[in-house]
Amino acid sequence: AEETAGTAAGAGRADWELFALNARSELLAFAQHRAGKQPPSECTALFCASSACLGQNWDWDSRMDSLPVLLKLPRRGDTPRILTMTEPGILAKVGFNDQGVGVCLNFLAGPPPAAAPTGLPVHCLLRLALSCGTL
Repeated sequence: AEETAGTAAGAGRADWELFALNARSELLAFAQHRAGKQPPSECTALFCASSACLGQNWDWDSRMDSLPVLLKLPRRGDTPRILTMTEPGILAKVGFNDQGVGVCLNFLAGPPPAAAPTGLPVHCLLRLALSCGTL
Protein backbone atom coordinates (compact mmCIF):
# COMPACT_ATOMS: atom_id res chain seq x y z
CA ALA A 1 0.00 0.00 0.00
CA GLU A 2 2.85 2.36 0.86
CA GLU A 3 4.58 1.81 -2.48
CA THR A 4 1.35 2.29 -4.44
CA ALA A 5 0.57 5.50 -2.54
CA GLY A 6 4.13 6.74 -3.22
CA THR A 7 3.77 5.95 -6.94
CA ALA A 8 0.47 7.83 -7.00
CA ALA A 9 2.05 10.84 -5.30
CA GLY A 10 4.99 10.79 -7.72
CA ALA A 11 2.64 10.63 -10.70
CA GLY A 12 0.40 13.39 -9.35
CA ARG A 13 -2.57 11.00 -9.09
CA ALA A 14 -4.96 10.15 -6.27
CA ASP A 15 -4.13 7.01 -4.27
CA TRP A 16 -7.44 5.39 -5.20
CA GLU A 17 -6.59 5.63 -8.91
CA LEU A 18 -3.47 3.48 -8.47
CA PHE A 19 -5.25 1.05 -6.17
CA ALA A 20 -8.03 0.68 -8.78
CA LEU A 21 -5.44 0.25 -11.54
CA ASN A 22 -3.85 -2.64 -9.62
CA ALA A 23 -7.32 -4.21 -9.24
CA ARG A 24 -8.07 -3.73 -12.94
CA SER A 25 -8.36 -7.45 -13.76
CA GLU A 26 -10.87 -8.11 -10.99
CA LEU A 27 -12.88 -4.96 -11.74
CA LEU A 28 -13.05 -5.73 -15.48
CA ALA A 29 -14.11 -9.34 -14.88
CA PHE A 30 -16.80 -8.23 -12.43
CA ALA A 31 -18.10 -5.53 -14.82
CA GLN A 32 -18.17 -7.97 -17.74
CA HIS A 33 -20.09 -10.50 -15.67
CA ARG A 34 -22.60 -7.84 -14.59
CA ALA A 35 -23.06 -6.91 -18.28
CA GLY A 36 -23.66 -10.58 -19.17
CA LYS A 37 -20.39 -10.89 -21.09
CA GLN A 38 -17.74 -13.55 -20.80
CA PRO A 39 -14.24 -12.11 -20.29
CA PRO A 40 -11.86 -12.97 -23.14
CA SER A 41 -9.25 -15.65 -22.59
CA GLU A 42 -5.80 -14.22 -23.01
CA CYS A 43 -2.15 -15.14 -22.98
CA THR A 44 -0.33 -18.43 -23.04
CA ALA A 45 2.36 -19.44 -20.57
CA LEU A 46 4.83 -22.30 -20.70
CA PHE A 47 7.45 -23.84 -18.50
CA CYS A 48 10.04 -26.38 -19.60
CA ALA A 49 11.34 -28.14 -16.49
CA SER A 50 14.39 -29.67 -18.18
CA SER A 51 15.78 -26.23 -19.06
CA ALA A 52 14.01 -24.14 -16.38
CA CYS A 53 12.65 -21.93 -19.18
CA LEU A 54 9.58 -19.86 -18.33
CA GLY A 55 7.79 -17.84 -21.02
CA GLN A 56 4.56 -16.08 -21.83
CA ASN A 57 2.97 -14.06 -24.60
CA TRP A 58 0.71 -11.09 -23.85
CA ASP A 59 -2.56 -11.17 -25.83
CA TRP A 60 -4.30 -8.24 -24.28
CA ASP A 61 -5.83 -5.23 -26.03
CA SER A 62 -3.52 -4.27 -28.92
CA ARG A 63 -3.96 -0.59 -28.04
CA MET A 64 -1.86 -1.34 -24.95
CA ASP A 65 1.12 -2.72 -26.90
CA SER A 66 3.30 0.30 -26.14
CA LEU A 67 2.65 0.26 -22.38
CA PRO A 68 4.77 -2.59 -20.99
CA VAL A 69 7.84 -1.64 -18.99
CA LEU A 70 10.55 -3.71 -17.34
CA LEU A 71 10.97 -2.96 -13.67
CA LYS A 72 14.26 -4.03 -12.14
CA LEU A 73 13.83 -3.87 -8.39
CA PRO A 74 16.96 -4.13 -6.22
CA ARG A 75 17.33 -6.42 -3.24
CA ARG A 76 15.92 -4.83 -0.07
CA GLY A 77 16.70 -6.67 3.14
CA ASP A 78 15.40 -10.23 2.70
CA THR A 79 13.45 -9.35 -0.46
CA PRO A 80 15.09 -10.78 -3.59
CA ARG A 81 15.96 -8.75 -6.67
CA ILE A 82 12.98 -8.74 -9.04
CA LEU A 83 12.59 -8.31 -12.78
CA THR A 84 8.99 -7.90 -13.92
CA MET A 85 7.31 -6.91 -17.17
CA THR A 86 4.35 -4.82 -16.14
CA GLU A 87 2.54 -1.60 -16.99
CA PRO A 88 3.07 1.84 -15.46
CA GLY A 89 1.50 1.98 -12.01
CA ILE A 90 0.97 -1.79 -11.70
CA LEU A 91 3.07 -3.50 -9.02
CA ALA A 92 4.00 -6.60 -11.01
CA LYS A 93 2.92 -8.95 -13.72
CA VAL A 94 5.11 -11.52 -15.49
CA GLY A 95 8.58 -11.89 -14.01
CA PHE A 96 11.12 -13.67 -11.87
CA ASN A 97 13.48 -13.01 -8.99
CA ASP A 98 17.09 -13.88 -8.24
CA GLN A 99 16.00 -16.81 -6.05
CA GLY A 100 14.40 -18.68 -8.98
CA VAL A 101 10.75 -17.80 -8.34
CA GLY A 102 8.91 -16.93 -11.55
CA VAL A 103 5.30 -15.97 -12.27
CA CYS A 104 3.08 -15.73 -15.34
CA LEU A 105 -0.47 -14.48 -15.68
CA ASN A 106 -3.34 -15.85 -17.75
CA PHE A 107 -6.75 -14.21 -17.72
CA LEU A 108 -8.90 -17.31 -18.04
CA ALA A 109 -12.68 -17.22 -17.95
CA GLY A 110 -14.11 -19.00 -14.95
CA PRO A 111 -17.36 -19.16 -13.05
CA PRO A 112 -18.96 -15.77 -12.43
CA PRO A 113 -18.12 -14.18 -9.09
CA ALA A 114 -20.79 -14.55 -6.44
CA ALA A 115 -20.31 -10.98 -5.26
CA ALA A 116 -18.11 -7.94 -5.74
CA PRO A 117 -14.39 -8.76 -5.68
CA THR A 118 -12.77 -9.14 -2.26
CA GLY A 119 -9.25 -9.91 -1.12
CA LEU A 120 -5.99 -8.93 -2.77
CA PRO A 121 -5.88 -8.12 -6.49
CA VAL A 122 -3.92 -10.54 -8.68
CA HIS A 123 -1.24 -7.95 -9.50
CA CYS A 124 -0.56 -7.50 -5.78
CA LEU A 125 -0.36 -11.27 -5.35
CA LEU A 126 2.11 -11.52 -8.26
CA ARG A 127 4.36 -8.94 -6.59
CA LEU A 128 4.03 -10.78 -3.29
CA ALA A 129 5.09 -14.06 -4.96
CA LEU A 130 8.06 -12.34 -6.61
CA SER A 131 9.09 -10.96 -3.22
CA CYS A 132 9.48 -14.48 -1.83
CA GLY A 133 12.68 -16.50 -1.79
CA THR A 134 10.67 -19.71 -2.10
CA LEU A 135 7.01 -20.65 -2.41
